[in-house]
Amino acid sequence: TPSIVPWSLTTLPTETLVKILSKLEFKDILSVGMTCRYLNSLASSDVIWEPIYLDYVKPHDSIWNRLFGGHTFSDAVVTHV
Repeated sequence: TPSIVPWSLTTLPTETLVKILSKLEFKDILSVGMTCRYLNSLASSDVIWEPIYLDYVKPHDSIWNRLFGGHTFSDAVVTHV
């Protein structure tokens, strides 16, 4: 009889997981990152967040500055990571 091998998301290759995470909405990336340390490390990586920052946050950095007293989004990320 064939043996059943347990499967989980973490058994996928890192490159595959990064591709999956990069397709998710940012709130879903945060949720995945709360499931375990390994997925948190992937979900916290610059590879995932840099495109989000460049596409969504950077174009609105001046609004961020007005709202948060001159602190850029980059400052907030570096300070709180």
